[in-house]
Amino acid sequence: MRLKWLFLTLVALLVALTALLLFLSAHEGSVYFYIAEIAVVISILFLYFFYRSIVRPIISLSNGVELLRSQDLNQRLTSVGQAEADAIAATFNMLLAKLHDERLRNIEQEHFLKLIIDNSPTAIVLLDGNGRVSMCNRSALLSLGDCTGGGIADINHPIGRLMSETQCGMNVTRRVTDGKVYRVIHESFMDNGYAHHFYLIDELTREVAKAERTAYEKVIRMMAHEVNNTLAGIKATMSVIADIATDDSSLADLTEPVGACLGRIEALSAFVNRFAAVIKLPDPVMTEINLSQIAESAVSFCRQSALGRNITVEISSSANVSIIADRQLIEQVLVNILKNAVESVGADGMIRVSVNETCLTVTDNGPGIAPENVDRLFSPFFSTKPNGHGIGLMMIAEILKKHRFTFSLMTGNDGLTRFTINFKYGGSQ
Repeated sequence: MRLKWLFLTLVALLVALTALLLFLSAHEGSVYFYIAEIAVVISILFLYFFYRSIVRPIISLSNGVELLRSQDLNQRLTSVGQAEADAIAATFNMLLAKLHDERLRNIEQEHFLKLIIDNSPTAIVLLDGNGRVSMCNRSALLSLGDCTGGGIADINHPIGRLMSETQCGMNVTRRVTDGKVYRVIHESFMDNGYAHHFYLIDELTREVAKAERTAYEKVIRMMAHEVNNTLAGIKATMSVIADIATDDSSLADLTEPVGACLGRIEALSAFVNRFAAVIKLPDPVMTEINLSQIAESAVSFCRQSALGRNITVEISSSANVSIIADRQLIEQVLVNILKNAVESVGADGMIRVSVNETCLTVTDNGPGIAPENVDRLFSPFFSTKPNGHGIGLMMIAEILKKHRFTFSLMTGNDGLTRFTINFKYGGSQ
């Protein structure tokens, strides 16, 4: 600023000398006229060199500072014909070029990273500094819906509970209430000195189901083979003994124990065959079926099994709801769900079946699902019943997956337990 005012002062002095020269032009031959003329020429030359050597380089450098301030990295400083100033201008230009390249590289990398995040099969949820969801990629939107602006507790999806229980730095894999298996990774990164948390969510249902099925099919086949072969030999032997005891009155005392053994053999064989039936489920034959009629039939059967226990079984159904499914398999699913509900509510309970065009819900007022059992409901051979074998829910889940129907089993905040089947087709299983 001082140089600027000094330059303006010199310009004002030059103007004054020029005015004086014009005044003395009437006395062109006087000494004062020549002195004024020489002073004007010297002032002009001094101003020229002053502007070229000092003012112009400073203006150029000021322009460079302004370019940096406005972040205009596409412009460059021009040469001013002064060595030191040109060296500084060249350094400025090199700095501007480097910043331009860095900015372009960052933009390209951010665009590439955004493409990866948006198209990643892994659901990614980013939180802001206040713990609210600030970004969801496409997979997260498809899985969880648009949950931006709310907290983790506001996510209306079974995975929300698992996310809220996963501490930062943890990697948790768990089955949730819809029978699907998720892996949740909770991490954080620093941005402007603040920690921002994010979640990576992978659905491992297909991989886990494939591994579980391979394992339990092998176990069931081996068990069924060994047990049935052994039982066949024992049954044949016991049948011969029974025939001998029948013909020989002296062996009549053997008739009752041999009959008990044969009955136990039949029961054990039926027990093994029930396990074998899980891995022999046929592929569904998809036809249009009347779900309303099937539900009414299943409810009637349920009422018969609930006789004497004072269990109220109700059904509300839209007229003639039709879906594309295998009739026999869907009947088996409904009968199993209602059977579990009857066993769950005990005496003086309530079961309500609701059917519409998009879903079927079976609600009961039983004791509910214990929190420690929520994540194990659809695991192979898991049962909460003292004498249960964990086949019912496993068979239900297998049939519904074959139909590509989504489902959930959970106890709500109102204390009611709901098994919900959504008839919109999900992804491939």
